[in-house]
This record gives sequence, structure tokens and C-alpha cells, in this order.
Amino acid sequence: MYAHGWLKESNSLRLGWLPYLDCFRLCQVNKWKRGMNQRSYTCCASYHPKLRLSQQKDFQSAIWSSYVQPGDTCIDATCGKGRDSLRIAKLIGPQGFLLACDIQSSAIDQTEALLQSAIDPSQYPRIKFVCKSHELLSEYVADNSVRLISYNLGYLPSGDRQIRTAAKTTINSLESLLPKLCPSGIVSLVCYIGHSGGLEERNQVLSYVTKLSKKTWSVTYHQWCVVPLIKSLLFIDRCRINRSLAPSIVIVEKK
Repeated sequence: MYAHGWLKESNSLRLGWLPYLDCFRLCQVNKWKRGMNQRSYTCCASYHPKLRLSQQKDFQSAIWSSYVQPGDTCIDATCGKGRDSLRIAKLIGPQGFLLACDIQSSAIDQTEALLQSAIDPSQYPRIKFVCKSHELLSEYVADNSVRLISYNLGYLPSGDRQIRTAAKTTINSLESLLPKLCPSGIVSLVCYIGHSGGLEERNQVLSYVTKLSKKTWSVTYHQWCVVPLIKSLLFIDRCRINRSLAPSIVIVEKK
């Protein structure tokens, strides 16, 4: 469910009527009026009555649902057991296209089985499964066509922990897939840093994305501060923020 509001002046934001706000983003729209370039803003918000900020999947789903629409093309670059692929499939519906990838055949098998049992059979032909490294996916989608690219870094739960993502291949994947994002498309990465190599991978990915051009990209990073060695979320939005210094947002929730 979506709600829309207008911010006509930079100091006038009326969001009090939006209950259970998950997340919101302001998109600048330049309008010409009387020979002057005036700025207005549109606020797009999604809300959910049971959002828990302590739950990574709730927080991530709130972001996804504010971007992804029925009919979109999306990529699950590390499909694992298929739970993220299923959430994405429900968002894009039968007219969308989902590319689900994992380097392990056992992960592809689990994802296929889950989706076959959980979605309408008419949607299944719109899902392509690829068993290869996520750095080799650019050939499957056109430039400027993808709304969401999801990464769940680390290893397959209950699988071989020696088979895991690495900074080099993850960055290579980002370099090859970022041009595939459509305007206002996003990359969503979950970085697990409790296992061997996880912290180094997160740090190198953060170092890479912070060097992206601010003319094209907006990068946000969310980390749970009370348990910092569990996981963190990184979002890359193909939507320029027209300011030299972006604000910080701190949210504290009592569990």
C-alpha cells in the first residue's frame, strides 16, 4: 500500500497522517514557472502495521516494496535457499522477470523447489535460474532494465562455510551489473561480518561504493549498533541526491 504527499517548501514536510511508516524517500522534481527553475518534492512511502526495525527482513522488505512494482525485472544474485527470490517474485507478479543466481547447484535446487510450491504456475516461466558466479550475470539482462539487484553475502545457511562470497567477485559483480539498473533502480546488499572474511568483504565493498559518482548514485548504509557483528544493510540507489552533504538518520527501537 502506498501513500503520496507533496513537499512544497523545504521546511514544510507533512507526514503526520502516515501511520506505521516503514520508509520514505523524497524525489526532486524541477519545474519551470515564470521563467524560474523551481523545485518541488514528491514523497513516496510504504507502511506496514507490524514493522520491526530489529528485524533485518522487515527493514529490507520495506525498502524493496517502495521501489519494486508489478512487471519489474529483478535479480537475486545470491539466491541461497530462495527466500529472497520468493519475496521478489511476489512483488513483481506474473508480468515481471526474475533472474535467480547462485554458484551452488544445491542452492538453485532449493530455490526452484520453494518457488514451484509457493507461486502461481503461470509465473514460473518468467523466472530464470542460473548456476554460476554472480560476476557473470550481465549477459542475461539489458542495460537500464533492472529495478532491484539483491545480494545476501556470506555462505549458504547449513551449507559448506568454505564456499562463500568474496570481496573481489562481489565488486566485479557490482561493476558489471550497476549499468543494468534502470533510473531509480536499487542494489540491496546484506553484509554478514561474523564469519571469516566477512568483515574484509564488507569493508572493501563499502570502499568501492563510496567512490561511485554522486551525480548518478545515492548510497546508504544501515548497521545494527547494539549487535554490530551480526549483519548490515547497504543500498545503492540510481538517483542523485542534489546536495553536497547528505543527512544522517538515527532510529532507536525498543524491542
